[in-house]
Amino acid sequence: MAELTRESLRKLCKEHKLYLTPSLNDKLYLHYKGFREIQNLEAYTGLRVLWLEGNGIARIQGLESQTEMRTLYLQENLIEKIEGLEAMTHLDTLNLSKNFIKTLSGVSHLKHLTTLLLAHNQLRSADDVRAVLDLPALQTLDLQHNRIADAAIVDVVAAIPGLRVLYLQGNPAVNDVPHYRKTVVSRCRDLRYLDDRPVFEDERARCDAWAAGFARGGADAAAAAERAAIARRRDEKRAAEERQHLAFERMMREGMEFRARKDAELAAAATAGSSAPAVAPASGEFASPRNSGDGAVSEFSGEPIVPAEESAVARQAREARAAAIMSGAP
Repeated sequence: MAELTRESLRKLCKEHKLYLTPSLNDKLYLHYKGFREIQNLEAYTGLRVLWLEGNGIARIQGLESQTEMRTLYLQENLIEKIEGLEAMTHLDTLNLSKNFIKTLSGVSHLKHLTTLLLAHNQLRSADDVRAVLDLPALQTLDLQHNRIADAAIVDVVAAIPGLRVLYLQGNPAVNDVPHYRKTVVSRCRDLRYLDDRPVFEDERARCDAWAAGFARGGADAAAAAERAAIARRRDEKRAAEERQHLAFERMMREGMEFRARKDAELAAAATAGSSAPAVAPASGEFASPRNSGDGAVSEFSGEPIVPAEESAVARQAREARAAAIMSGAP
């Protein structure tokens, strides 16, 4: 196993094109080097990101000088206890996945921590992770593939006020919580992602309705409430689509009315200035550079327009629809 010496640190800084003056570095790559102990980092006071995963580290120590740390990667080591993070009061992300941690401790001072990754550890009960309630900024929590068999874990995660992302799959408790996904989504009010997929608005509406129905009258009432929520969301979507359709038609009508006025003004001006008769566009048809022959240029994009012949059927349908829009007919 390698030792983390000052010389090895200097060599790694050269390899990764970092500063040779330790305090100037805001990141340091020490992953997959076989280090057994964190040491000799006293001079690296400016570190904000530190990669230490994939080593043989058994204890978190030697990080007292890293007061500016924001992200710490310690996954894939031999760590059994969370400690030695007292100086990192600004820590935002902590990855301790694939270690041997049995209980969550030593994190109550991390008031800015938003992401905590503890997958593939030795956590067994809700009490083992209850310390997450001391993390007011926590938004992402990864507990997947531990040994949590306590259904009370749902009570713990539901009490995290700003939780957005949660991974619990791979724990025995997932199979013991009735209607697991609906229960977790309904109880974690701000959750946006659970296990293997996002939590969209439709699912949240269904889960909320299901939970309210279940509280009133059990499984049958919950199912009925969920069906009603699905129907309600479907009606809301249809109403929204109809509003958008009507708004688009109104926009088209206003555009055609504006173009008709403009064409009328141009025709009147041409008549007044010349004895040659003006050709007005057909009823219900846009007067457009597209109809002005070869070499026409779009007045909107400035690009040449390639003439395309419109079929009689399409022209008839278009004119009929334009006339209907102008008349306000549905």
